[in-house]
Amino acid sequence: MKTVVWVLCLWFSFFVFAEEWSLGMGKPLIGGYFRSTDQWHKDWGIEKIPFDYYSQIIHFGHLNYNSETGEANAEPGFWPDRQLVSLCRQEGAQAILCPFIFGGEVWERICKSIKDTEEFADAIVNLMDDYDYDGIDIDWEHVTTPEAGRRWGGLIQCLRRKIDIVAKRKQRQHYLTVALMPGEWVRRNLDMEVILNNVDLIHMMTYDMSVGYAGNTAPLNKNPLAPHKNSYLKISINRWVDAGIPKSRIMVGLAFYSPLYENCLPYEKLDPENGKRKIEQIPYVDLSRIVEKEKWFSLASADNSEVCYISPDGKRLAVMDGPEQIRMKTEWCYFNDFGGVFCWSIRCDARDYSLAKAMSSPWRK
Repeated sequence: MKTVVWVLCLWFSFFVFAEEWSLGMGKPLIGGYFRSTDQWHKDWGIEKIPFDYYSQIIHFGHLNYNSETGEANAEPGFWPDRQLVSLCRQEGAQAILCPFIFGGEVWERICKSIKDTEEFADAIVNLMDDYDYDGIDIDWEHVTTPEAGRRWGGLIQCLRRKIDIVAKRKQRQHYLTVALMPGEWVRRNLDMEVILNNVDLIHMMTYDMSVGYAGNTAPLNKNPLAPHKNSYLKISINRWVDAGIPKSRIMVGLAFYSPLYENCLPYEKLDPENGKRKIEQIPYVDLSRIVEKEKWFSLASADNSEVCYISPDGKRLAVMDGPEQIRMKTEWCYFNDFGGVFCWSIRCDARDYSLAKAMSSPWRK
């Protein structure tokens, strides 16, 4: 056990970061994904959404779409939800409808022709219109080929046109947002002009970046010991800026959860056959309770931008952002003029909303 602690301390001593910030301006959004039938804490209903800290609620739900009939079947009684829209309107927050369809290949089949794309766009815009949401968020996250990019672009242009028709009739702005992975393997397949001409905001999924190793879902700064040297938040976001996307249109994603690892040191390569594996994704609210109850110990990097939590027996590891790390990421976004931040997901927060408070703190000063 002493060896484990010594290695961890040595690992964290590598962190020395310094970066100048420029003064942020504007009125950024503080967003959060919310799913009424979330696998985590199903008793946590819409009445518990802390609107004091959010100005955008992205209402996420699984959409069963029949491409033969053009019918879109949602989650009855949960999504879409008129009560959630009413609460958002009452609290002055955007209510964005997010129809989730799992797998890029499914999206590609749905949008295989112009006619099919039009019919699908009609189905989800009709849901937005009927339930009076303020816009649509498209979570076609993995655009992995040029052909997928072409179909993605066709859907986005089609939705923009149809959403604007509804906005004109209702005489208020409606939004088209997209959720995308930040990697080059997505960006190179997308037409930046399509984004600039049609998309209001990109929800940049700067989490789940520690693929194949035991690490933070999205470290703020570069870690010299990470297997993937460029898998950190700052460089991932700035590459999109360099490609021509205005900072004001980028919402930076924050993870309110962590992967839980077994028999791993931080940033060690996973080896499931030898017991070095990811066990599950665990919400901050649950991990914080476990850490307190079981008396896990923690180690922070020199700049405090990363913290790992180790179980007393040294067998379990979580590298997760707490309030201080969320605040640091949010302040970087604030001082660098990004459009805002958002979390996945609202329900993962501690019950005192400590992460939401930290996420909104720069704009509440």
